Amino acid sequence: MASESTAELSKWPFVLKAVFIKSSSTISDSPQTECAEIIFLGRSNVGKSSLLNMLTGHKELARTSSKPGKTRLFNHFLIEDKWLFTDVPGYGFARVSFKERELWNSRLNEYLLNKKQIKYCCLLVDINVPWQSSDLHVMSALQTLEKSWILILTKVDRLPKSKAKSIIQKKNQDIFEKFSPAPLIIPTSAKTKLNRSLILNTLFSS
Repeated sequence: MASESTAELSKWPFVLKAVFIKSSSTISDSPQTECAEIIFLGRSNVGKSSLLNMLTGHKELARTSSKPGKTRLFNHFLIEDKWLFTDVPGYGFARVSFKERELWNSRLNEYLLNKKQIKYCCLLVDINVPWQSSDLHVMSALQTLEKSWILILTKVDRLPKSKAKSIIQKKNQDIFEKFSPAPLIIPTSAKTKLNRSLILNTLFSS
């Protein structure tokens, strides 16, 4: 499992300047800024809000919920006055109607295709859950659209270290077999802050 050195941990302050800008339902309603945008995608309840809070050091920047599908809008946050973090609606097993789910998918596709400021897409996958068809579909879409993306494995703290290590190795192998070029895969935990600096360094690299 990846770990961080003392130097890596000290590169970023525990708390970053982060403010909520607005919520939007369409790309035309999203913030019109020249800031590099980093979007966070994943199935409902994968831990996107928890990850955003951990990365920025703000416990309540993004609202967390035990109810899948609570995030139904694109939520935008300005980070260090330089980057825009966008938390997009979750997909997968959210308890919403098929019609609403299809509307989410349409809006997400439009956003990915037409938002020119997107620098990185962060796809979150729960390490405790086998590959889901919805995750693989999004991965293929990101590859087809030639987006720069990283795969973030969440909730690593819920597994023994030896088991987590073997699962990470297997998922790495699966991804390298499916995609070329393969994305960077980073295991993390909002609880232990595993690889916080590695994720930030990757996202904020020039």
